[in-house]
Amino acid sequence: MGLSCHCIRYNSSVIDINGVERRRPTTAQAGCCSLIYKRDGIFARTKKIRGLNEQGGTSSFFHTDVPFKAEIIIDSRSNPKTIYVNTRMKIINSTANTDLHRHNRHITDESVRILTSNLINSIKRFWNNTYRLRIEDKKCGERIFDVEFNPIFTDYRPHYKVNCVNVLDNSNINPLAEYFRSIVLGIDLKYISKFEMTLNLGVHNLETVFSHEYGHIVGNADEYPEDNRLFVRYEHLNGREEIHYMPLELMGDWTASGAYARPKRYVLPVGYAVVKVLRHFGVEVTDMEPMSRNDPDEFRNLIHDKW
Repeated sequence: MGLSCHCIRYNSSVIDINGVERRRPTTAQAGCCSLIYKRDGIFARTKKIRGLNEQGGTSSFFHTDVPFKAEIIIDSRSNPKTIYVNTRMKIINSTANTDLHRHNRHITDESVRILTSNLINSIKRFWNNTYRLRIEDKKCGERIFDVEFNPIFTDYRPHYKVNCVNVLDNSNINPLAEYFRSIVLGIDLKYISKFEMTLNLGVHNLETVFSHEYGHIVGNADEYPEDNRLFVRYEHLNGREEIHYMPLELMGDWTASGAYARPKRYVLPVGYAVVKVLRHFGVEVTDMEPMSRNDPDEFRNLIHDKW
């Protein structure tokens, strides 16, 4: 756990994501507001994201945000200020394990390496250069941080194990054919200590599938209709709520063409984790707002404040 301090004289105003100057609160103090905070561990579910049924009630205990493991670094020194979400994942060739799926087809370690070689870049392409978090506290006032997702494949102290299986995906040819989904274990309480992913290398859209599953690895819930889940409700730190129905983005209909991680709500779980890290170091956040440079909800009427 690292903590360092460097005092600076900071500006009297800050420019937000839209280029609008916002004055700092009068409570902001010139002082040590350029700290670097780091926390590596488990970030529990917040229950601020919930699936809703047709009547507006909670659809299922499991239709909620996901506990996740990561190293989160909050860097107030850099320009721009940046929050790093580092996820270490270990690739495991499980293609010979028919206990995971009876139609699993064995491939070599080298084939697994080739098939997974572009997945890290796909996550960065899907998730980065988009998100910011506006953080406000009584000492430092309002600060805006870029959010950078840094997944890596490594055998060193992995946060997640990625069990790679190889089951032919012919669902686009025969919808009734057996199709093995990629999943992240951590939603179900009995798997909560496992923090594993089962990734099917046999799907035809592997990069999109993996980027969707990575959304769970940073705390997000599914948004597509399933069981009795029809809507998904997001609750912000200030109590504001937004409700979404079948969105055409990565955590919803991720098969849609161009389904990228763009809605600002997708960084909300990381925002709550950042609040937790800052609270651990004695910084009480008074407001936290997710931001996105390319939020499609700015252009579509999908948000409904207060059901």
